[in-house]
Amino acid sequence: MGGAREQERRPLNGYFSVLPYLQIRDGDWSTACAYARRLSDKDVRVPWSDLLIATIALRVGCRVYSLDKHFALMKEHLGLSLYEPGYGGAYAAES
Repeated sequence: MGGAREQERRPLNGYFSVLPYLQIRDGDWSTACAYARRLSDKDVRVPWSDLLIATIALRVGCRVYSLDKHFALMKEHLGLSLYEPGYGGAYAAES
């Protein structure tokens, strides 16, 4: 929302209001640090904001929907699940 134009904020707020809110827990920070070290050992660097989102998603067992390339890297190295919608039934629930 930080980059949204003034006229876009109200409609965007409505879209975001239906998304669930997951709180950061104290342990998420130390887990994110451990993930950062694991990624760094593989010469992978991602922004802390993306890493924290991935950490929370891994904790609660949900998938992340993003077009950001960093999440694909975290999928490969951390086992993060990504939501990949598709036309005509391309969606398949992960087990």
